[in-house]
Amino acid sequence: MSATGPEALLEAARDRPRGFWADGESWVAHAVPVASAKVRVDEGDRRFTVAGDAAAELFGRLDGEGVARVYGGFSFSAEGGRTVSSFPAAILHLPEVELKHRRGVWTLIARGRSRAEADEAWDRWADAIVHRVERRHAPGMGLVPSQPVGTLTEADGGPLEAASGAWTREVEAVLGRIVAGEVDKVVLARALDFRPGRRMDPVELALALWSGNSRGHVFFFQPGNGAALVGASPEILAGVRGSTIRVTAVAGSTPSPMSAAERRRFAARLLGSAKDRAEHDVVARHIEDALTDLGCRVRRDGTPAVLDLGAIQHLETEVTAEVPPSVTALELLAVLHPTPAVCGYPRDAARAILKEAETFDREWYAGPVGWLASDGDALFVPALRSAMWKGDTWRLYAGAGIVAGSDPEREWEETELKFRPMLRAMAQAQCAGGHSGAAGK
Repeated sequence: MSATGPEALLEAARDRPRGFWADGESWVAHAVPVASAKVRVDEGDRRFTVAGDAAAELFGRLDGEGVARVYGGFSFSAEGGRTVSSFPAAILHLPEVELKHRRGVWTLIARGRSRAEADEAWDRWADAIVHRVERRHAPGMGLVPSQPVGTLTEADGGPLEAASGAWTREVEAVLGRIVAGEVDKVVLARALDFRPGRRMDPVELALALWSGNSRGHVFFFQPGNGAALVGASPEILAGVRGSTIRVTAVAGSTPSPMSAAERRRFAARLLGSAKDRAEHDVVARHIEDALTDLGCRVRRDGTPAVLDLGAIQHLETEVTAEVPPSVTALELLAVLHPTPAVCGYPRDAARAILKEAETFDREWYAGPVGWLASDGDALFVPALRSAMWKGDTWRLYAGAGIVAGSDPEREWEETELKFRPMLRAMAQAQCAGGHSGAAGK
């Protein structure tokens, strides 16, 4: 397969289920499931087990050579997946076609119920890709507006100007419960609804987000018409390769100014912040304890490093472990999710507070998204810095960890920073897609 970008396949699969996954310069585009593992909402509390069993059954029916992957994800909570039918409690797609790029090599893979079907599918998709304009992905598009054209409101329909007061009250209420000893940390989220005033293709949005997030894990998943999830997660929930799992604890935040000197100053301040270190250490300890309880031999970085994502910097600690042969990737997910980086600590107490405090359903926001391979390898990230497309509206999500010493105004500013890359990518996608037409087509 000659050099091309993921959009060649994604555009050829327009109006059909499709997806995209990028980690730096490596990427894979996939489309048209030949089989799916779907978990109903009423099975949400068992979604990892049900999905794992269904994926094992799918892989067991394959008679072709090589390693196969399913792509998809899970709702944040057991009760999620109720408002968008295309995004149930969990769904994993085994695609008919994958177009991959890694280290300068492009690979096209096709599947079918027989070798003849697979060969026919390969020829069909290769022809479709060749007849697309080969438009190699390049980072950046020059100057674009920082805000997209359209209407942006809080998820409850209220104006943005009035939302900060409600946020302050929510944070102060959580701080009161922290002081009372009910909980150590709660990750409160905000949701914004954006109705585009110009055409905005979800594929263009995913590519624009990729161009501005070279250090993030960029994902795009469109399981059906009129609904899609796009995001760029800064952390790894479960990266399984052979008998080893890699997890990154990412928590504690500060802005990342334009000048290198200012970035270094802010990074040093972040490393020295007792509040941010405490917020971060809760996450790293949870990951280490959860893996240890599964019988894993755990190794953890001694001190956190600074992860610079361009607009924002975080504290990051890498945790690796040797996993017992009897433990599967989805069993690891079930134990690790949700980490204190996306929920809080202790977990049950934080979840109970979120149900009271948040006025919207997180759906797949902060839930695990990624892929699972037939050989047991996997890569899942929490669906952070993300937006979900539903009909004519995109819902954007961002959260902030509330701990003792948190300031409501600073936490509000943190969520604003986290919204910024998605809003800029939306503006870039509108510039790429033209100035007319519907919101998502």
